Amino acid sequence: NYLINALELKYDNFFESLRLKSQINFEKSDIDYLYWLSGSMAGAIQASQGDPQYLAELSSIKWLIESAILIDPDWQSGTLSAAMMSVYLNDLSGDKNSEKNALSYFKLAEKQSEGQNASIYVTLAESYAVSKQDKKLYIELLDKALQIDLNKNKNYSTPFLHTYCIPGFCQCEFCSPYLVHTWPLIFKYTQVNECGDNK
Repeated sequence: NYLINALELKYDNFFESLRLKSQINFEKSDIDYLYWLSGSMAGAIQASQGDPQYLAELSSIKWLIESAILIDPDWQSGTLSAAMMSVYLNDLSGDKNSEKNALSYFKLAEKQSEGQNASIYVTLAESYAVSKQDKKLYIELLDKALQIDLNKNKNYSTPFLHTYCIPGFCQCEFCSPYLVHTWPLIFKYTQVNECGDNK
């Protein structure tokens, strides 16, 4: 991994610190590396479809993002908070505080971005509202995302977004229209048919 190699060149003990979750005095110029490394690891977890070998990396992802937050919590208008929200929403470790932490990071990311980060609304709709079967919240969140002019807000990109169809709601009367209108806009997705399968 080029990102790991780059950080290992700068910090001789980086890989060991990542494994042990020990502190490193990172610099602000390291945030990009920490963020995108955590994103690549999150992508590997998603691609593994729940493989325990990859799920074990969740603690490393948290360590990377938390290390970046210690340097600049407001980096790119709350991008790090948005990433932590997504991590906690997908935490399968059994942590009873994961949901609470995810919602706290959502509120923080929303404040830091002044409500202009569409990804946080889509992520919360997909990973929280769906799991709660909360139709009202689901629609409210996607409506907020749709109201944002993405051409004017290109600073908000996150590798922690899911890029697959939402399960659970695809048979509902409201799911397909929102998927069709939201996914191409936010994910540059191709097309979603009525049963929620991607074409």
